[in-house]
This record gives sequence, structure tokens and C-alpha cells, in this order.
Amino acid sequence: MPNLRALLSSFSLPARMSAIALLIGALVVIPGLYAEYSLITVREENERAGYATAALRQYLAMGTTSEEVVAQVRSGKVRDAASRQAVLDTLEAQIAQIDQATAAEMAVIAKGRFSADRAAQMQREEDGQKAGTDRLRAMKAQALTGRFDDAWWRQLRLGIASEESEVRGAQQRAVAALQRTQHAFFAISMVLVIGSIAIALWAGANIVTPLQRLLSSTRRISREDYGIDLPDEGPREFRALNRSFNAMAAQVGRSQARLVQVNRRLEDEVRARTAELMAANQSLRELDDRRRGFIATAGHELRTPVAVLRADAEVALREPAPTVPMLQASLERITRTAGTLGRLIEDMLRLARADAPVLSYERKAVDLADIVGETFDEFRPVIEADGGSITASPSVEPLPVRVDPLRIQQVVRIVLDNAVTHGGDELCICATLWREDGFACVRIADCGEGIAPERLAGLLDRSQWPRRRTEDGHGLGLTIAATIMEAHDGSIAIASRACVGAEVTLRLPCADPAAPQDDPRLSTSREARRGAVFGVGPEASAVLAREGQK
Repeated sequence: MPNLRALLSSFSLPARMSAIALLIGALVVIPGLYAEYSLITVREENERAGYATAALRQYLAMGTTSEEVVAQVRSGKVRDAASRQAVLDTLEAQIAQIDQATAAEMAVIAKGRFSADRAAQMQREEDGQKAGTDRLRAMKAQALTGRFDDAWWRQLRLGIASEESEVRGAQQRAVAALQRTQHAFFAISMVLVIGSIAIALWAGANIVTPLQRLLSSTRRISREDYGIDLPDEGPREFRALNRSFNAMAAQVGRSQARLVQVNRRLEDEVRARTAELMAANQSLRELDDRRRGFIATAGHELRTPVAVLRADAEVALREPAPTVPMLQASLERITRTAGTLGRLIEDMLRLARADAPVLSYERKAVDLADIVGETFDEFRPVIEADGGSITASPSVEPLPVRVDPLRIQQVVRIVLDNAVTHGGDELCICATLWREDGFACVRIADCGEGIAPERLAGLLDRSQWPRRRTEDGHGLGLTIAATIMEAHDGSIAIASRACVGAEVTLRLPCADPAAPQDDPRLSTSREARRGAVFGVGPEASAVLAREGQK
């Protein structure tokens, strides 16, 4: 027994499974072939029994016909040649049908799978049937005499008995073949059941159990338990797999120990490098904030001049019959705005090249009313073309100021741009200029939706702009305006009530005519500090997208 077990263990798992499959196949095929032979026997016996039954019916019909013919002849109904021939034809037709059934039985015997002795016996029976029909055919003329002799009736009884015997024997043999078929199917079922149980037991011992051990070992490795020693037993493939798994577990255990040591050294290095990266990241963040702030400021300052250029052109193009003076006025406004845009682009290029970008201010002695008037003239065609109105009430006295006209115009544009954006469908903007306590003042009011009171306090606070800029559109523009006004020692104030409108008041110190002229290109440290481009944080791209859509 141990030698047999060792011999079986020497075979590979596929070889064992193939041998089992062949054995079960043979145990199933043999009864199947036997069942197929039995079913063929049933079919042939049933076919022969069918032909024998047909011949039996003709023998019985011939007996009835014989009695009827005798009665007709004796009653005198069969006298002429036609009726006599009809009687003979009727008997001949019945004898011919018996011969046809006999010939069909002989054909079944010839092509069937009967044994030689059985085929010879059945052939003798059919030859006897053929000889009997020949005798009946020879005696059929007795019907015209009005009586059949005993040989006729004896031959009929002999034929009937012979066909009954054939039918009975064929049925018995068919039933026996069906029983053999049932036994064969039962044997196949038992083989399949027993084979399935045997395969399940064999698979459980030779496949499932080794796999379960492997699964348990992998779970131990996942828990970092590497002390695994799988047994060297079972099929040859599983023994080799167990040996490889044991070697792998030992190797993984050693590698894990080395990895723990390496991880400890890496953690120490990562902590040191993290501190260095945090310091470098802080410097990069500050630099990125300055870059984002510069880009956001540049986008906002360039948006309004471009919008004015486009609006002047669209207003001129919408006029069905433009006059030369009207076109000249539009071109003059476009020229002024283009000059302003060029100055802004130069400033942006200068700021982009600087390490610490600052805005410069070219101060000039101008009248604040002229600056406001020129800026209103830029917006008037656009506003009036849309059905709105824009007016300015002049001051009763001059408003001399020493400022950078471009920057102050930029402040007025920002205020007007917000008024147009939030002024409602029926836009109405008015400006009032006056002088008060040495300051030149201008108040710009609209009749739009206004600003909620809780938002007024933080509109000009630069530190709140990243949070405020996506709420109502009052964001970077007002912050730039406040920065420019502060650089000119002026101020900007906003008053509003929701759904009533907003008022923006600008205050600039009046210039002393006797004061010496400053160098127009000189930027004081205060201006440089006040005009420094401020950082706007990591969300500047969202602001630029919104500002570009306004």
C-alpha cells in the first residue's frame, strides 16, 4: 500500500486528473453503447411487429371476405362474368397486401442487427408465410363454387396464428430490450454519482486542502508573520509550490527587516528635507502671490480702455447716417483712449521687468473738472446708446489739483464701470463737483441696485478682497481705486442703500499755484509704497475670468 501511494504521488496532477476522466468516461460509454444497441433492437422489433400486425389484419379481413363471398354466391348474386371477376380481384388484393407486409418484414430482417441464428429463424417464418399466401392464391377460385374446402380455412387459421406469434414475440423482445436500456441508464447514473463523490473526495484531499493551507499562509504574511513552514506532502505540483512558498516567506521576512531599517533612515532624512522645502515653499508662495497680483491688476486696468474703444466703434457703426463731425468725435475719443491704453501697457511692461513692481505717477497741475469731463465723454456714447443718461454738475470755482491725470481718470473709469454694471436697466449717472476745506471733491451717483450695508465696510479693504470678489462684482477695481487715491493723499468713500443706488465720493487735495513743479517722472517713496502691486492670492484666475465677462 505505501508503494502504491508513492507510485501515485509520482504522477503529476494533470496526469491523475486525465486518468480519472478516462476511467469515468469508459464506465459511462460502455453502458451507453449497450443502451444504444438495446434501443436499436426495440426499434427493429417494433418495426417488424408493425408489418406483422398489418398482415394479421389482412388475414382476418380475408376470413370475413371469404364468408361474405360464399353467401353472395349461394344467394345467386354472383352470376355474370364481371361480378365473378370482382370477387376474385378482392381476394387477390388481400393476398397481395399480405405479401407486401411479408416482403417488408424480410427487408427489416435483412438490414437489421439480428444474430445469424435469429435472422435465419425469422427468414424461415417469412418463407412459410409466403408459401401460405401462394396456396391461398391457388385456392381462391373455390369462391365461385359457393364453398371453400377445409384446406382454405386451415391455411387462413395457420396464417393468423403465425402472424399473432410473430407480433407477440416481437413485442416481448422489444420489452426485454427496453428493460436492458433501463438497466444501462441506471448503471450510467450510478457511475456518475459514485464518480462525482469520488472526485469530490479526491479533489478535497489533493487540491482543496493544499490550497486552503496556501491561503492561510498568505493571510499570515499579510499580518507580517513570516514564520511559515508548509508540509512537503500532496501532489507533486503542490509539494514544489509549498517549498517555493516557504523560501519566499523567508526571503520576504529578511527583506522586511532591512526595509524597516531603511525606512527609519529615510524618515530622518525626510524630516530634514521637509523643513528645507517648507522654507523654500514659503519664498515661492510669496513670489507667486506677487506674480498673481500683478497679472490681476494688469487685466483689470486694461479691461476698461478696451471696452471704451469697442463701445465707441460700435456706437459709430450703429448710426445709420453718420456725419463727419460725429465720426471725428468718435475717432478723437478712440485716439485718446488708445493713448491711455498705450500708457498702461508701458507701465505693465515696466512693472513686469522690475524685481519689486511699483506703479509710477507723473504728476501735473490740472483741473479735476477736466479729468471728470473727459472720462464722462468716453462713457456718454455707450450709455446714451443704451437709453441711459450721464450728467455732470460743474463746480462754481476751479478745482486745481497736482495729480497723475491718467491714474485719476482710471479711478473715475472704475467708478463709472461699476455704476454701469450695477446701475440697472434704466441707467442714470450724475456727478457733482465742488471745493471744500482745501479739497477738490467729486461725487458720482447712480440709481441702480445699490450695495447692501453689511458689505460697505469691506469694499475698500484690500485684505478682504479675495473673499469679496465673487460676491457682487465690487472687487479688484475698487481696491485699485483706493490705492491710487491714497498715493495722491486723497480718499474715496462709498455710501449706498440696497435697491436705492450708490454714491462714490472722491477727495483730492487742491494744488497751491505757487508751489514748485515736481519732476513729472519722479516717484516718491510714498507713491512707490502706496502704488506697489499687491498680491491677490491663489484665486486670481477666477477673478480675471469674471472681470473679463463684465
